[in-house]
Amino acid sequence: MKKSQFDRIIEFATNNEFDIYYANYISWATWNENNINDKDMFTDPKIIPLLKTDHVILGLNASVVDNNEDDKPPACGGFHCKHRGGRDGWLMEATKNTPFEYAYMSDALKVKETKSSKVIQYLKKNPEIEEKQLSLLIHELSLLGKNLKIIVIGKDAEKVLKKAVNLFKGTIQYEVIPHYARPGLKKVDFLDSFANAIEKLK
Repeated sequence: MKKSQFDRIIEFATNNEFDIYYANYISWATWNENNINDKDMFTDPKIIPLLKTDHVILGLNASVVDNNEDDKPPACGGFHCKHRGGRDGWLMEATKNTPFEYAYMSDALKVKETKSSKVIQYLKKNPEIEEKQLSLLIHELSLLGKNLKIIVIGKDAEKVLKKAVNLFKGTIQYEVIPHYARPGLKKVDFLDSFANAIEKLK
């Protein structure tokens, strides 16, 4: 990816017509294996050319984000914030040495730390917020390009993406995998489901 496209993605996530700051929700599938919280790599000019926009990993909403008690916390914190129950390390293992290494990562809904079990219910009660969130997602995906391969984490995220796909002016291929926070899900099963999704998207 060119630095100019990286800058456009971060700029839109920081300042957009929807007045939703979500730069700390997004990231790319590369980690410092010794410190999963490390986000400094995204300031390294050697890393940016490796980052991808045609491959995407999409969750529903952030279970935790790096807010730093700031209105505009640092960018690229999504999926790079270790927390109790967090399994971002599973994603690190699943993507390493695959076409989804360096893939763009985001959440379909930029809703601050709302429990995922309550998100869909919340949007049903607030259709104007759902419409705004869908429009934001469509614009976000448009910045990435027209031909996207997406691995969707969980059925709820798929429900949101399906609504956006109907309005997105481009081609989207996607596969759904179990959410890694699902109770009882073993790491080996998550890794297998991720590998199967990659195979289907080739």
